Amino acid sequence: MSVADVFNVPTTPAELARWSMLHMILHRSENRAVQAKYHVILPEYVLDPMDTRPESEWFQNHQTMHNNVDQVTGVAQFNLIDVSWSDPAQLIGWIQGHAQLHKQETDILGVFS
Repeated sequence: MSVADVFNVPTTPAELARWSMLHMILHRSENRAVQAKYHVILPEYVLDPMDTRPESEWFQNHQTMHNNVDQVTGVAQFNLIDVSWSDPAQLIGWIQGHAQLHKQETDILGVFS
């Protein structure tokens, strides 16, 4: 597992399933690192499997997990809710921006470095 895994744009259901699982592992690792480094216990939400429907709770729960980590680490927050996964350009932009956010978080936390 590496932060590089969340830079991959899933194009098939199998790739999305793999991305979703690795992404959840990354979030859990970040939460554990926040606890170890800052002595803060952050809530965890179920992010695997990913639900790409715009009306799903997944996007809000995911945003909340990032906001929590970013408040502790000081990383600038990024809007992860407003995206249409059916639009290839939005999907690519979201994946790249989201992955950069994880890169910043993991660099500060020393996760997967």
